[in-house]
Amino acid sequence: MLSSPTTTTSSGRTAVVDDDERVPAVRTVDRSEPTTSRVITATQPWAHVSGLATLCLMMGTAAAGATLTGLLAPLGFAAGAIAIVLGIAGMGSVRHSGVTGHSLIGLGVLLGAASMLLAYLAITNQLPWLHSDTNEVANLHNWLDAHISWLAQW
Repeated sequence: MLSSPTTTTSSGRTAVVDDDERVPAVRTVDRSEPTTSRVITATQPWAHVSGLATLCLMMGTAAAGATLTGLLAPLGFAAGAIAIVLGIAGMGSVRHSGVTGHSLIGLGVLLGAASMLLAYLAITNQLPWLHSDTNEVANLHNWLDAHISWLAQW
């Protein structure tokens, strides 16, 4: 029979650690009473990040990038709406124990909502620096080439 790794604590108890890939378990064996022994098993599932939370953050980031280009503002509006829907759907999955991703959902929904707002303002030409008929990426590239001379060689 294979023996499990043991650890002796300061109170004189021996903790036996089970090697299981799916659920870690720790059994504490009380050795203070020689006739009876008590085994306590505590199991905790491994924590993992919700897939919907990750998709929500990815879509929110893509929406922000598309909106800030100017030309892709309508696409940024749609991607922001998708990020919000993914965030709402992801809230149900992070309620389970062992599933994380609350911060990812919050940031993804925030980026999606901000992208939708900026895209709406860009499409209706209410922002002087961002509108849907200018290419802000090309403007930034030209500005960087003019102000940083070595960058024009790349």
